[in-house]
Amino acid sequence: MAFQYFLSPPADGLAPGGGELIDDLQAVPGVDLVDARIDPAWRADWRAGTEWLIGTVYGSAAGHAELRTTVEDIHRRMDTFWS
Repeated sequence: MAFQYFLSPPADGLAPGGGELIDDLQAVPGVDLVDARIDPAWRADWRAGTEWLIGTVYGSAAGHAELRTTVEDIHRRMDTFWS
């Protein structure tokens, strides 16, 4: 099954981390493409709607269990991205 995962901050007022942390998402099994643009001056703001998303991760998984594992791995890596 194919998936798209939107990269969004977990809360307002957070600053993005370094781009190498986003590049690291390519190493997650099942991830085919990471499309993200990071402006160091960017800050999370819920009022911006989908414009506050910094990117999208595209990929595929054999089934729901594999998809869950992939998304959990993305979550773990993104936890270190937001400060």
